[in-house]
Amino acid sequence: MTALTVASCWFNAILDGLERQGLERTQLTLGVRGIVDGRFPDTSRIELSSTRTVWRRARLLSGDPLLGVKVGSSLPIHATNVIAVITAHSPTFGEAIQHLLRYQALLSEGGQFTTQQVGGVVRMLYKPNQDPISMDSLHTDAIIACFLASSPKPALAHLVGRPEADQRSFAQILNCDVCFGAPYAAIDYDTQALNANKSGADRALCDINIAYAETLLNALRRMDALCQRVQAAIGKLGASAASIESVACEVGCSPRTLQRRLSSAGTSFSELFEAYRMGEAIIMLSETDFGVSRIGHLLGYSEASTFSRAVSQWCGLSPRQIRKQRNSDIGRIRDTHQPLSRTASNAVGTSRTRGVKRPSSLLTV
Repeated sequence: MTALTVASCWFNAILDGLERQGLERTQLTLGVRGIVDGRFPDTSRIELSSTRTVWRRARLLSGDPLLGVKVGSSLPIHATNVIAVITAHSPTFGEAIQHLLRYQALLSEGGQFTTQQVGGVVRMLYKPNQDPISMDSLHTDAIIACFLASSPKPALAHLVGRPEADQRSFAQILNCDVCFGAPYAAIDYDTQALNANKSGADRALCDINIAYAETLLNALRRMDALCQRVQAAIGKLGASAASIESVACEVGCSPRTLQRRLSSAGTSFSELFEAYRMGEAIIMLSETDFGVSRIGHLLGYSEASTFSRAVSQWCGLSPRQIRKQRNSDIGRIRDTHQPLSRTASNAVGTSRTRGVKRPSSLLTV
């Protein structure tokens, strides 16, 4: 399974927003993979773990509970790239939501919006996807606030956690009623608001950008398919036997052809190989009691210290912290009988990876 990624145009806008709120960009991004002079390359896909690491740092650096909604509500329209054009020119807000559900992966694979009918309202529910680094509530707030900034006034916004927070402050920024303590963030809309025609919508402009979004979505899927084949071959051969030559043989092409195809997809064999090892490392740290040295040896690392450093650089957590997170989940199950979430379930074999080039939007609003 490929690693989850985020469009750099989206997260660079987040970084700009955090800086506008007084946070030091260097402190937010120091040591984060893919960062160059405080930014991610503007035409790339970046790993979800990197973005969640930045949000965790933002929480540590800021004591403002409103940080997420402040950043999300002030993001510029270009942050959402082609999706902004499609949603702005969809004839109704209901159609805009359907387009968002289809194309949201172009922007971020950090979570998924779904819709459900609840009583007399349509609820947009946002569920974060699993990753070795959990999603901070400030991060979720920013996503909800960004969406609300360009939507009709909802009946209610549900935010996760913080039952002690001042609802009035959140409601003032979001311009709607707010409740806390939800297991997942959500927005309730009256059905009538979804069916109302939008003034200024241009159906032709919307259709042109939908065609472009389909092209991007198909390219994303082709890239996934190639990376999955390579990762499956690495998994079959094992860390000790996998090489560009042996994997190319499994895939059915020459090493040079495989390198060229991976380069076109914005990645390389070495990146996919390291992603595979890190995915296996996270699974073994999360689901077994093997010692760190043994796991490192199984994955081809000569020294436990080298393995520990690789894990820390890859996902922002040390092997000990990953184990601690696993133990916390187990403790939660014992206390509440909730099902254990498999932190590593989306990390197996991993990465679509860094530096995947994307063309910028053909049209702007």
